[in-house]
Amino acid sequence: MMRCIADYCADHNLPILTNPSHKINIYSPIKREDRAYSRMRLRVTRLHGDYYKTVLCPQCNIHNTFEHLFFICPKHAEQRLELSAGVIAAYKNPLIINRDSLLMPPSGIAPVVRLHVFKFLRDTGYLDKI
Repeated sequence: MMRCIADYCADHNLPILTNPSHKINIYSPIKREDRAYSRMRLRVTRLHGDYYKTVLCPQCNIHNTFEHLFFICPKHAEQRLELSAGVIAAYKNPLIINRDSLLMPPSGIAPVVRLHVFKFLRDTGYLDKI
C-alpha cells in the first residue's frame, strides 16, 4: 500500500508525508478551534447526546447537548445573540439557524460563519470542553 502511494506521489510530483503528525488544520489555524469544529461536525463532542457520557448543564441541570448549548441555555443568551447576528449577516438572507447552518454553511461564507462559532465557544468557555 505504501509503495502505491509513493508511486502516485512520484508520478504527480507530490511530497511524501511519512509522519502523520503533520496534520493540516482544515477549519482554523488554531489547533483547538479546528479540533472542536471537527468534533461538532462529526457529532463526537464531549457534550451528552453526541458521543461521550452524560454531562449536565451547570445552569439548567439538564443534559448538556449541542442544541442546548447553542440554542436553549439562558446562561448564554447574550453570546447567542451575537452568534445569530453574525451568522444571519453572513448568509444575507432569512434563515432558521440550526446545526447545519452553523457547521455546514455554503463554502463562500463558511470562514465567516466559523469565526462566529469560534467566538461563541470562546465566550461561553466551551472551546476546550468540546
